[in-house]
Amino acid sequence: MVSFDIMQAVFNAYQTIWRERSYLLRLSAVPFAIAYLNFIGVSLLDDDLSPLRRSLFLMPATVMEAWLICQFIRTLLTGERWPYIPPLDASGRPPRAYTARVRGLLSGMITYVLLVLAVNVFSGTLATLIDLEGMQRQAEQGQEPTINLDPNISLLAFLILMVSFVFFKLFWVHIAFLINIPVRDYIRAVPGWMPSVHLFGLWLAASLPMITAMMMLTGLVEPLVNGPGIMAFIAWLIANLFYVAGNIGITLAASTAATFALMPFLLPGPKRDV
Repeated sequence: MVSFDIMQAVFNAYQTIWRERSYLLRLSAVPFAIAYLNFIGVSLLDDDLSPLRRSLFLMPATVMEAWLICQFIRTLLTGERWPYIPPLDASGRPPRAYTARVRGLLSGMITYVLLVLAVNVFSGTLATLIDLEGMQRQAEQGQEPTINLDPNISLLAFLILMVSFVFFKLFWVHIAFLINIPVRDYIRAVPGWMPSVHLFGLWLAASLPMITAMMMLTGLVEPLVNGPGIMAFIAWLIANLFYVAGNIGITLAASTAATFALMPFLLPGPKRDV
C-alpha cells in the first residue's frame, strides 16, 4: 500500500522553499505582479461579480500561477532551473531532453489550469445555489442566515464532494505530467483510494501555516480598510497584496509537499529522459 510521512513531506517542503527563496523570488516576480494587478482590476471592476465570472476574469492570474508552480516543481523533479538554456547538438538543434521539458511544462500547466477551473466551476455553482450573498445580507441586517437549497441539489453536491475526496490524488496529476508520465502510469504508481486520504491530509498540513500567516497579516490592516480617506484605499491594496501572496504561498507549499510525497513513486529508479 502506498504511504508516506506527511509531516516529513511538509517539513521538506518548507525547508526547500526557504532554501530556494532567492530562486523563488526571481521566478515569481512577474507572475505575482500580473496576478496582483489582475486581482485588483477584477475587484475594482465589480464587487458583485458571481464566483463563476470572477474565476474567468482571473484567468491571467491562474495561468501565471500555473507557470510558477510548474516551473518550480519541474526544478525539484529534474534539477533544471529557469531560465533553462539547452545545449545544442551537432546539427544546431536543441536536444530531445529540451523537447521533453517543453512538452512536460505545457501539459502540466494546461492540466493545472483545467483543474483550477473545474474546482472554481463547482465551488462557484454551489455558492450560487446556496446564495451566499443573500446569507451575508441577512447577517448584516441582524437576521439569522438561512439556507434554501433543494434536497436533490444538496445530494448531488454531497456526492460530488465524496467523489472528489476519493479521487483527490487526481488533483496532483499535473506533477506526473511535468515529467511526461501518462495518467495511467500515475494511477498505477499510486493505486487505490488511500493515497487520496494521505494527500488530503498532506494538503491540510501544508496549507495551514500559510493560511494562518495570511489571516494574521490581513487582520493587521483590515481595521483600516473601513476607515475614511486615501488611507483606507492604501490599506485595501495592502490587504489584497497579502491575500494574493498568501494564496500563491498556500499553493506553492501544498504542491511542493505533494511533490516530495509522490517523488519516490513517480521516480523510483534512476532519473530517465523526462
